[in-house]
Amino acid sequence: MTTNLTGKSFPAAHARTLSGEEVRLDQFFSRQELTFFSVGFTYDSQYQITPWVKEFEKNYQGKIKTYTMAVYDTVWSKLARGWIDGSMVRGTNHEEQEQTLTTTEDALIKGELGITDKTLAYFYLIDKNNTILWSTSGPLTSDGLKSLMVAINQA
Repeated sequence: MTTNLTGKSFPAAHARTLSGEEVRLDQFFSRQELTFFSVGFTYDSQYQITPWVKEFEKNYQGKIKTYTMAVYDTVWSKLARGWIDGSMVRGTNHEEQEQTLTTTEDALIKGELGITDKTLAYFYLIDKNNTILWSTSGPLTSDGLKSLMVAINQA
């Protein structure tokens, strides 16, 4: 990630959980003290997201909520959102459906977060005031995980 986002607000984009709830992200984050939030733009993003989430949940499951958002940023994916969401629903249990969001507001997400490389997954620690406390991108690293834990302890 090229931009330091600490202290900035996460974009107030609209999204939908796989369980069907329509949300505005800034209001959605206010439901809990801290949120670990991952964002992916491609199918392959899951291969970066899954290790981060698994490692995070080893230490914080039940304490800090984790959510993942798929961003549909092509004309085809926006048109096929219902079909893609339906396919994702069939592959996830109910709890994961509530923790998985989708959005078509790609320009807002990419623009406000300075995202230029759609091949990477992006990760954020966000507080209940919608403030980004920590961010990184790409595959899980021990240094990345350590910096996340420091940010959590300082929150």
